Amino acid sequence: MYWYSMINIPAKSEFPGSGEKGNGISSNIKSQEQWVDTVKNACQSCHSLGSKGMRTVPKEFGPGIAGWARRTQSGQALTQMALGLGYMGADAALKNYADWTDRIAAGELPFAKPERPKGLERNMVVTMWDFSTPKYYLHDGISTDRDNPRLNANGPIYGAPEESTDLIPVLDPVTHTASQIRHPVPDPKTPSSTSLPMHPRPTGARSRSGTATRAFTTR
Repeated sequence: MYWYSMINIPAKSEFPGSGEKGNGISSNIKSQEQWVDTVKNACQSCHSLGSKGMRTVPKEFGPGIAGWARRTQSGQALTQMALGLGYMGADAALKNYADWTDRIAAGELPFAKPERPKGLERNMVVTMWDFSTPKYYLHDGISTDRDNPRLNANGPIYGAPEESTDLIPVLDPVTHTASQIRHPVPDPKTPSSTSLPMHPRPTGARSRSGTATRAFTTR
């Protein structure tokens, strides 16, 4: 988030947006607060935007607005990203994100560095496991019911690869073993996400890695 804090939020005076013939911000966005809320819910809900993979535009795409326009056309989420950008005003949004990553590429740094844990904050134990494979997108995982977290205690963690594969990654945190389950499809003629409109992504570029973490404090 230190890196993401470098993005320039449009001034309050730029709202409501005046559209393509004005400042590029969509007239849908009536206030600065609505712009920030849209960025959080349309972009940040799926992407850890300050991470290296997001603040660095692949060289194959090039810098600037053209690079961001190309990167948002990659993968099965092309349609959702296009809708989000269109709602915000694609011209202004792409210009804003391009300015952010171009400044980072030129060497600009966040206003402050994250501090190392101090005192009781250092009494933390983190266990990490890699599961799934580098070829598949992993959005998140689940191990229990949020309304009843006592269910499936120490049980498997199931990953959500969305439309990147029909292989569901599974992690057993007790035996430290990873496996995969092929998601059943009732109708073998079910359309595949590979037929969705999308451009390929650079080799090795992923929005989220296949890593599970568990943290607890010691006393």
